[in-house]
Amino acid sequence: MSNPIDTIGKTQATLSVFPAPIDSKNPGRAPSSSDINYPIGQSWVFNGVAYMLVAKSAGAATWVIDSSAIIPDSLTDHAVLVGNGTGPIEAIAVGATGEVLIGATAADPAFGALGVNSGLAVNGVVIAEANAAFEATAAGTDGQLLTGNTLANPSFQALGVNSGLTDHGVVLGQGAAALVATAVASDGQLLIGATGADPAPASLTSTDGTIAITQGPNTLDISASTGVTAPLQYREVTLTATEVKALATTPITLVSAPAAGATIQFLGAALKLNYGGSNVFTEAGDNLGIKYTDASGVQVCGTIESGGFIDQAANTYTNAIPIADAIVAATGAEAQPLVLDNLGSNFAGNAADDNTLTVRVYYTVQTLA
Repeated sequence: MSNPIDTIGKTQATLSVFPAPIDSKNPGRAPSSSDINYPIGQSWVFNGVAYMLVAKSAGAATWVIDSSAIIPDSLTDHAVLVGNGTGPIEAIAVGATGEVLIGATAADPAFGALGVNSGLAVNGVVIAEANAAFEATAAGTDGQLLTGNTLANPSFQALGVNSGLTDHGVVLGQGAAALVATAVASDGQLLIGATGADPAPASLTSTDGTIAITQGPNTLDISASTGVTAPLQYREVTLTATEVKALATTPITLVSAPAAGATIQFLGAALKLNYGGSNVFTEAGDNLGIKYTDASGVQVCGTIESGGFIDQAANTYTNAIPIADAIVAATGAEAQPLVLDNLGSNFAGNAADDNTLTVRVYYTVQTLA
């Protein structure tokens, strides 16, 4: 006799029972020892639990729970079934979208977000381990990067750790390729560019020997070589209206004093009045001069006429040229600055104080034996 098909509920299933099972709806209770008038192997279903008659003795029936039977009308839609030892099969709660079934030692698994109860480090990066369980790195600190390590797990490190780049080299981009580092620069070298190629450390040179170059740890000194004509230099200074009007009282330094034994050779100057747009400076025969040291020093340029220059209501230029025979004692020239002086009385006017005066001085510094 073939096994019957139980079609209780929505799902169809086959119960390995004989004879036909007793429906939970009739008689509407679980079997007891007094239910002896059934053949061995009889199945009885009540409240989702399947019972089987396994023995009859001394007028008493032995019914046991049949854990192999699936009772369709007792299961939740979409639930996963789990074993229950000698008890009936159970269904766990239905998982939400994206959740995975996660095991729990000595307890039923449950649906949860990926990583729940994983035991992996908080804020670590999950790493595959071939046939072994996933692992996670230690959490990185601020600014660290995940750095690879051949045949071992990557780990968070400061940028450059285990990079293999040259100690003390300068890191260079390589387009889509890995970063590289230059060779280590020696004392005083500079990073010199090359069109279409990586820059490289190199030392400055003076082909004609006119420049002395002294290299040191993180230092580079460049100066004119001994015995070589001093190079042309210039310095530009802009005076405020207040400074211009006080020149007769307080001369303004144009070039700072050189080292002991050296003198400034004045070669010329360009001067520009920058008119502020409000009102002009006024003067009464008060011309300008460039001198060593201060107002009492020797003048090194021809007198700079102020009339038609300093009193103009527009931007205006003039110039200064070296004076012939600027004879001066060594003490009045060596290690002395150049200053701009008003040879007469202080200028007036420009109540708005919006005019300025720019002076560019050309000179060399020299030391004579």
